[in-house]
Amino acid sequence: MRILFIVTESESANGICTLVVMKEMIKQGYEVYCITNHEFRGRHQYDIDGIYYYTVTPRLVYRISSFLIHAQINNIMRIFITKTNWLINKLKLMISIFTWPWVSPLYTYRIYILAKRLCKKNNIDIIVPIYTQIDTLIAAYFIKKKQPLIYYIPYFLDSLSGGYGPRYFSSRMIIKRGLFWEQILLANANMIIAMESSRCHHEKYSSGKKYYKNFTFLDLPLLTIMPEKPKRNTPDNNVTKILYAGSLPNGVRSPEFFLKVFACLNESSYQLIFIGTKECAILNEYARQDQRVKIIGRCPHHEVIEYEKDADIFLNIGNTISSMTPSKIFEYMSLGKPIISTTPIKEDPSLAYFRKYPLSLILEESSNIKESAHNVHKFIEGNKGSDVPYEQLRTEFYVNTAEAFFHTLSNFER
Repeated sequence: MRILFIVTESESANGICTLVVMKEMIKQGYEVYCITNHEFRGRHQYDIDGIYYYTVTPRLVYRISSFLIHAQINNIMRIFITKTNWLINKLKLMISIFTWPWVSPLYTYRIYILAKRLCKKNNIDIIVPIYTQIDTLIAAYFIKKKQPLIYYIPYFLDSLSGGYGPRYFSSRMIIKRGLFWEQILLANANMIIAMESSRCHHEKYSSGKKYYKNFTFLDLPLLTIMPEKPKRNTPDNNVTKILYAGSLPNGVRSPEFFLKVFACLNESSYQLIFIGTKECAILNEYARQDQRVKIIGRCPHHEVIEYEKDADIFLNIGNTISSMTPSKIFEYMSLGKPIISTTPIKEDPSLAYFRKYPLSLILEESSNIKESAHNVHKFIEGNKGSDVPYEQLRTEFYVNTAEAFFHTLSNFER
């Protein structure tokens, strides 16, 4: 069987999830192709680990973002380009206010033309568009219309109608727009794979739609066997490293509560490390005041894994959006280490997972700071060096494995 994945941002969290799934499909004997954005100074066509990649020219704001990540430029120029790119993106969103979340028809068309060519050239059997951006769904929808024998299976690692949108949109407007697009783009889908965290949303808003019968709910597929943590032979042996890896989008995820808690911990041997962003004003302010707080910024995923293997404790910062589960938590769990998780809302989607995870501490962001600091200290000192066996986790969180995706797909084909 030949399968084509379309994932726009291969270096994003959803790109990493997709890579795990693609590797599993290779392992199970599938021929795997992937369309993704072209990165700055990257190759246009290549194959890695048996996956055949083809790239498409992305939107201007993404091209600029890729340049900022991969190019070596001075800080003044970086700040100027970053602010300019932010302005371009805001203007583009304003222009596209009536078609949101569709903001770039030309980009969609480029994806469609490339996907159409690959489907014809390689006799693709299954096309799987990943929802991070709607362009992948639109392209795959039209390919299915042109080639009805292809299995069209949208894969929602994020929720469309239950996700987040521009700040000037109300939650009602985001849901309304998302449902509008879902009714169009899911009408000819053979199967729809969505995340368990979005099940309640779809039961409420989509259960009366014709396409609802095609929904299958899995979960983020990042639970996997990780290489064992290496023994450290450096002076860092006396340092307890607490690591957060991921983005900090405004209005969705804020580190402020835990930074206040950490400031109450007097241990000089504790180090709090943030990987993934340098743009969070609150975080930058705390890092200036406390030398124990380190900011690394964005780096390739394989480097993030090395930092994770070297950490003692993981930190998860909860989401304010109930249908948006952070994929990073399953990568944390794969390493079996203790995890501290803050939770800003009662419907925080991470809660259900951490309540099942044996080495977790959940901190409600409404709780007392000093009391939380006491609990954090007790948790760290009582659990440093502990781990949870992978097989125990695999049994508990099977739907969070790439195997679950494969078995769902193979059962559907039969």
